[in-house]
Amino acid sequence: MFKSNGDGSVINFEPMKYICFMDEFKWYMDNDNIELSAGKQEAQDASGVALEGAQFISVHEEQDSLSFFSTKAKYDIRKKVIYADGVKFVNIADA
Repeated sequence: MFKSNGDGSVINFEPMKYICFMDEFKWYMDNDNIELSAGKQEAQDASGVALEGAQFISVHEEQDSLSFFSTKAKYDIRKKVIYADGVKFVNIADA
């Protein structure tokens, strides 16, 4: 297990064009998985809903402001897929 020295390390998921800040990492080398956890980070959305975990933020040029919070996630290195747990909702709109 690895722990961040500061407030969380930035993780760049280049294939999916997402970034996040995480505190702890467990690398399962045999399965090519990395388990990520965010500690006790908390935020609140505009409607007052409490959001816990790390914020995953899209850096894709066509996905302006797309983000979600996840308390725990697993990254499959082979498949290039993020499995996010504890996501209460994804705030989206189309105008």
